Amino acid sequence: MLLRRLALPLVALTALGLATTGCADQSAAAKVGDQTLSENDLMDEVKWYADNDALFASADDRAQVRGDTGTNSYTQQFVGQILQRRVQNMLISQLFENENLDLSDGELDQIRQGIESDQDQGPIFKGFPKAYQDQIVETSAQYSALSDTLGQDGLPQAFIELVDKTDIEISSRYGQWDKDNFLAQLFDPQNASAPAITPPAGPIANPEDDGSGSSGSGSDSGSLEIPQG
Repeated sequence: MLLRRLALPLVALTALGLATTGCADQSAAAKVGDQTLSENDLMDEVKWYADNDALFASADDRAQVRGDTGTNSYTQQFVGQILQRRVQNMLISQLFENENLDLSDGELDQIRQGIESDQDQGPIFKGFPKAYQDQIVETSAQYSALSDTLGQDGLPQAFIELVDKTDIEISSRYGQWDKDNFLAQLFDPQNASAPAITPPAGPIANPEDDGSGSSGSGSDSGSLEIPQG
């Protein structure tokens, strides 16, 4: 099932990309410490996933992520999973900066080659836009460097401490954030009892709507319309 396929633990090599330069005229989907993720950046990423043929084994799989308001709408669960991963990567970036680490071109090339040659992840990786591939490589390399520096036991502990002291805000449009569920899903996904982001229970309006309609209807069947432009 696709949604399970997206729910990778923290230890996965191919941590998703990071592009957190929100603009002043864009609404924030999430704030993680001093980093901001705009709604437009999030929705661009959602579309890249929904359009990536390598992620879907069948039309039925693709239909699981589509909302009920047209080709540019997506289920709240699908958007929430991608947003959760983006929060994870913003935290990885912050921890990398806190440790004063650097990446060489050789390290980035090695990570890229490893992802491209992976039988499962390679086709998915190549199905993303080039700029997003670069983000995936950078975040994966940051995680690899942190793992080498902090060790197998030190990295999870440092990550937990960072989560505990970092202010994390999620727009109510996308749901309610739960730190404990987030950590449970990262470190023990098989036993996690609830998602880190619980989708809203009511209708959700498109950010570009004029207020005359809505684009979703609940945590199970609700959907988000992708902002255009």
